[in-house]
Amino acid sequence: MEEIISNVTPLGFSPSRVIVHNVAVILQKLFSTERLQIFEGRDKSKILNLIVTSLNFWIGELIQSDNFLLGHVVNMLEILVKSGILELKK
Repeated sequence: MEEIISNVTPLGFSPSRVIVHNVAVILQKLFSTERLQIFEGRDKSKILNLIVTSLNFWIGELIQSDNFLLGHVVNMLEILVKSGILELKK
């Protein structure tokens, strides 16, 4: 799973909306299996940082005119926050 994420996530920076949509679907399906313990530990933080960077890019650049991507990003963030991987600071 770690290899899939590290190879697929960089494709999320593609200028093609179809590719970005496919990456969003793949990541959401991977996250919904609830095997997120791969992000625990210092050596896995690079992958999590890459995912957070791609989510940030999608939110900042693509999400305003793309309801499909918006739905997937919201679902992924919800899964990550509920799992405790992403902690929201107040």
